[in-house]
Parts: sequence; structure tokens; C-alpha cells
Amino acid sequence: MPTFERHRLRLHYDVYPAAVPDAPWIALIPGLTASTRSFPWMVEHLQQTRNVVTFDPRGAGLTRPIEPGFTLADMADDLAALLDDLDTGPVDVIGVSMGGMVAQELWHSHPRRVRRLVLCCSMPGRTLRQRPTNRSIAKLVSALALLQASGRGSKRAARMLSELLFAPSTPIEVQRAFFTGRAPAPAPPMKGVVLQLLASQGFRSADVLPRIDVPTLVAVGRGDALTPPVNSHVLADRIPGAELAEFDGGHLFFYENRDAFYPRLDAFLAT
Repeated sequence: MPTFERHRLRLHYDVYPAAVPDAPWIALIPGLTASTRSFPWMVEHLQQTRNVVTFDPRGAGLTRPIEPGFTLADMADDLAALLDDLDTGPVDVIGVSMGGMVAQELWHSHPRRVRRLVLCCSMPGRTLRQRPTNRSIAKLVSALALLQASGRGSKRAARMLSELLFAPSTPIEVQRAFFTGRAPAPAPPMKGVVLQLLASQGFRSADVLPRIDVPTLVAVGRGDALTPPVNSHVLADRIPGAELAEFDGGHLFFYENRDAFYPRLDAFLAT
């Protein structure tokens, strides 16, 4: 995996060349604790028509956090600097969960870098959002602590995460395939988890959303327990001209319901 050094940060990233020549670029921003290896099926689909760049945000994957902490705006600056180094020009951006908040920050701080926005299962700033339940947050932290203590093989952690990430109706074989189909990645360090959570808590976008002037697709699963769908409704209502697309599924609706999500995504990116 290549690295990009910026200030005291060594950012790990991956580039997946398109299957067609002269293809445009798309940046995929992972969510909380996720890394370049978290969504191989989405990368494979996007790579059919676009050059894909994705990275390990601070505190996840192989990118270590910087003390004493960081903001989501810092993550957006990291991506902007990487795009400059790769000389991509303006890119389409897909942000997943926390990555959707980073995508909002990217447009805010580096608007010329962004051609279109896709915000999946994401949230607006804390003054507008509906938080997940305390029980869901506690379960998420407990599952991530188990992963750190016992490694990726923890069946209990996988079970807890499944309850948070998937809709109850999602077949168990689909849930299992999600965990077994991804490339191995190091368990997120708890320090990185905590710092990413704190960065997310400090995020505010109430003033930014009405000024976003690029085509925006807001997508969410109807059964999302981690980012309740009302948050996506707020995003779509506040961003001028934004399209809202709801799908059967939970937080990982774009995996659970790929047959519906990918055609909707492709149609949006083709506009």
C-alpha cells in the first residue's frame, strides 16, 4: 500500500485504475474505523468506469492518529492534499457514514476539488442530527474493544456488529459474507477509535449545507440503527437540489441491497 506524507502524518492509501482509458476519478471516504479494505465490492464496481482512490483515515487501518487529536476537517485536508499529489483534478466523492461528514468538510474547505457528492448513511452537524441510541453506541464501542483485544476473529464482536450494521431481515449468509469477503486489515486501535468518535462529535455543518452547490445524492437504508434515516432527510432538505434515495437494508444498505443501489448510483454519476 502506498503512503503519502503530510506534516507528521503518514497516510496510507490505494489507487485502483479504471478498466477503461481516460476515466474520471472518484474518491471513496471510509467511515468510523474503516479502511481502504472495507468495501472491496464497491471498489470493484466503481473501477469499471472510474479511477478509484481511497485511504485509511487518521486512526484507522495503517494510518496512525496524531496526538493530541484531530478534526474531520483535518481528514478532509488530508484527502485534498492527496488528490493534489495524484493530480486528479476535480473528483466525484462518496462518503460512507463518518466519511460522509468528511465529504461535507471537503466541499466546505476545498470546493474546487469536488464535482459531485454521494453521502451514504451519513449525518449533518450535531445541532441538526438525531443520534443513535445510547445502547447502540455502547454496543459499537464494546464490539470495537473486543476486536482490539482479540483480533478480527472475534465471533462475539462480529455478532454485535452485525446487529448494528444490518437490517434484521438481511439473511445471515449475506451478513457472514460481508465479514469473510473483505481483505484482512488490522483491528482499529482504541486510541484511533476514540479520537475518531471525538472528531465526529465536534462536527457541525448547519451553515455549510445550504451553500453546497454541486449535484448531491443522499442515500440511506430504511432500517439504519447507527445513523437514523431522519439524518439523511435533513441533509437532503438542507442541500439545494439534493436527491434522496432510500433502500431496504440497514447501515450497510449499499452492500445488503446492491442490486438496487448500484443502478441508482450509476445513474446519478452519469448526469
